[in-house]
Amino acid sequence: MMRRVAHFGDIASVSDVRSVTRDTPSGRPIVESQIIHIEDILEEFARVNISRRGRYKRQRFRTVLVRPAHARGRRDRRHHIRRLEVRAFTA
Repeated sequence: MMRRVAHFGDIASVSDVRSVTRDTPSGRPIVESQIIHIEDILEEFARVNISRRGRYKRQRFRTVLVRPAHARGRRDRRHHIRRLEVRAFTA
Protein backbone atom coordinates (compact mmCIF):
# COMPACT_ATOMS: atom_id res chain seq x y z
CA MET A 1 0.00 0.00 0.00
CA MET A 2 1.06 3.58 -0.70
CA ARG A 3 0.21 6.43 1.64
CA ARG A 4 0.27 10.12 0.78
CA VAL A 5 2.65 11.93 3.13
CA ALA A 6 2.87 15.31 1.41
CA HIS A 7 0.90 17.35 -1.10
CA PHE A 8 1.38 20.78 -2.61
CA GLY A 9 -0.56 22.67 -5.27
CA ASP A 10 -4.03 23.35 -6.58
CA ILE A 11 -4.76 19.91 -8.02
CA ALA A 12 -6.65 17.93 -5.37
CA SER A 13 -5.13 14.72 -4.11
CA VAL A 14 -7.18 11.71 -5.15
CA SER A 15 -6.71 9.46 -2.12
CA ASP A 16 -4.63 9.08 1.02
CA VAL A 17 -4.06 5.33 0.62
CA ARG A 18 -3.71 3.36 -2.59
CA SER A 19 -2.73 -0.15 -3.68
CA VAL A 20 0.53 -0.62 -5.54
CA THR A 21 -0.52 -1.90 -8.96
CA ARG A 22 0.77 -1.40 -12.50
CA ASP A 23 -2.79 -0.39 -13.53
CA THR A 24 -2.44 3.11 -12.03
CA PRO A 25 -0.09 5.97 -12.90
CA SER A 26 1.18 6.12 -9.33
CA GLY A 27 1.69 2.36 -8.93
CA ARG A 28 3.35 1.52 -12.24
CA PRO A 29 6.69 3.28 -11.51
CA ILE A 30 6.98 1.41 -8.22
CA VAL A 31 6.21 -1.98 -9.76
CA GLU A 32 8.48 -1.41 -12.78
CA SER A 33 11.15 0.62 -10.90
CA GLN A 34 11.28 3.30 -13.57
CA ILE A 35 10.05 6.81 -14.29
CA ILE A 36 6.83 7.12 -16.26
CA HIS A 37 5.79 10.19 -18.22
CA ILE A 38 2.26 10.31 -19.58
CA GLU A 39 1.74 13.36 -21.76
CA ASP A 40 -2.03 12.85 -22.01
CA ILE A 41 -3.49 10.46 -19.47
CA LEU A 42 -6.87 10.33 -21.20
CA GLU A 43 -5.32 9.19 -24.47
CA GLU A 44 -2.50 6.96 -23.29
CA PHE A 45 -3.17 5.45 -19.89
CA ALA A 46 -6.97 5.30 -19.98
CA ARG A 47 -6.80 3.43 -23.30
CA VAL A 48 -5.20 0.52 -21.46
CA ASN A 49 -7.87 0.56 -18.74
CA ILE A 50 -10.99 2.10 -20.31
CA SER A 51 -13.00 1.70 -17.09
CA ARG A 52 -10.81 4.39 -15.47
CA ARG A 53 -11.28 6.99 -18.23
CA GLY A 54 -14.21 8.69 -16.46
CA ARG A 55 -12.24 8.81 -13.23
CA TYR A 56 -9.29 10.54 -14.91
CA LYS A 57 -11.64 13.05 -16.57
CA ARG A 58 -13.14 13.99 -13.20
CA GLN A 59 -9.70 14.44 -11.65
CA ARG A 60 -8.94 17.10 -14.30
CA PHE A 61 -5.19 16.48 -14.62
CA ARG A 62 -3.87 15.48 -18.03
CA THR A 63 -0.07 15.22 -17.90
CA VAL A 64 1.68 13.06 -15.30
CA LEU A 65 5.30 12.44 -14.35
CA VAL A 66 5.95 9.86 -11.64
CA ARG A 67 9.34 8.79 -10.30
CA PRO A 68 9.87 5.96 -7.84
CA ALA A 69 11.69 7.14 -4.71
CA HIS A 70 13.07 4.02 -3.09
CA ALA A 71 14.34 5.19 0.27
CA ARG A 72 15.81 2.99 2.99
CA GLY A 73 14.79 -0.18 1.18
CA ARG A 74 11.10 0.78 0.95
CA ARG A 75 9.47 0.42 -2.45
CA ASP A 76 6.21 2.25 -1.73
CA ARG A 77 7.39 5.83 -2.28
CA ARG A 78 7.20 8.05 -5.34
CA HIS A 79 7.25 11.65 -6.54
CA HIS A 80 4.12 12.43 -8.53
CA ILE A 81 3.83 15.65 -10.60
CA ARG A 82 0.63 16.53 -12.50
CA ARG A 83 -0.50 19.23 -14.91
CA LEU A 84 -4.02 20.30 -15.79
CA GLU A 85 -3.17 20.79 -19.47
CA VAL A 86 -1.61 18.43 -21.99
CA ARG A 87 2.01 19.59 -22.00
CA ALA A 88 5.05 17.36 -21.69
CA PHE A 89 7.55 17.79 -18.88
CA THR A 90 10.98 18.57 -20.34
CA ALA A 91 14.47 18.85 -18.91
